[in-house]
Amino acid sequence: MKKIFWFVTLPVGMLVFLLVLMTGTLVTFVLPKHYLSEAQVKTTSATTPEIGSQDWYESQFEAIRCDAVLLPVIEKSNLRKQWGDRFANGQSLTEPLCLALLRSRLNLKPVRHTDFIRIGIISDEPREAAELANAVSSAYVDYCATNAGGVQVTVINKADMPLRPFAPKVTLNIMLSMAIGVILGAAIGVGGGWLFCFLRKRGSDSGTTANSCS
Repeated sequence: MKKIFWFVTLPVGMLVFLLVLMTGTLVTFVLPKHYLSEAQVKTTSATTPEIGSQDWYESQFEAIRCDAVLLPVIEKSNLRKQWGDRFANGQSLTEPLCLALLRSRLNLKPVRHTDFIRIGIISDEPREAAELANAVSSAYVDYCATNAGGVQVTVINKADMPLRPFAPKVTLNIMLSMAIGVILGAAIGVGGGWLFCFLRKRGSDSGTTANSCS
C-alpha cells in the first residue's frame, strides 16, 4: 500500500508544482513593466531644528504633493495632452485628473537620519520616469525658494533613465511561485495519495465481503 501511496502522491505533487510555477512565471512576464527613477535633494533650514524627523519628512512630502509644485510640472511637460493621447483617446485630460494621476506616480522616500529626500516617479516608460522625477525635484526647489519657511533645497543627484523595470519583480515572483507550488503540491499530492489508497482499500474490503457472502 505504501508503494501505491507514493506512486500517486509524487506525480500529482509534481504536476501541481509545475502548474503553479508555470502560471506564476507566465503572469509575471505578461504583467506590464513599471520603471522607477529617483532624484535626490538636500534640504537645509536655519529655523527648523527638527530636520530629519518623521514630522519634517511628512511636511516636505505634503509640500512636494501640493498643487503649487505639481501644476508647473504638468504645464512644462505638457502632460494633459501627452497623457490624454495615451489614456483618453486623444482628449486632453482635465487638470484635476492630471494632478491625481501625477500624484499617484510619485514615490517619495526619506533617507533616514539625514536631510535628504528621494523624489521618484513610477511610469511604464523609463524616459518619462526620469524626466518627471527631475521636473518635480526642480519644481520643489523653486517652490521652496519663493515661499517663506526658511527651507532651502538643492538637487544632489538627478534622476537617470532606469535600465531595468521596478515591477514586476521577476526573481521574487518566481521564487514565491516555487514556494507556493511546493506547499500546494505536497498538500494535494499527499491528500490525493491518501484518498486513492482509502478508496482502493474500501473497494477491496467490499469485494472480500461480497465473496464471503456468496
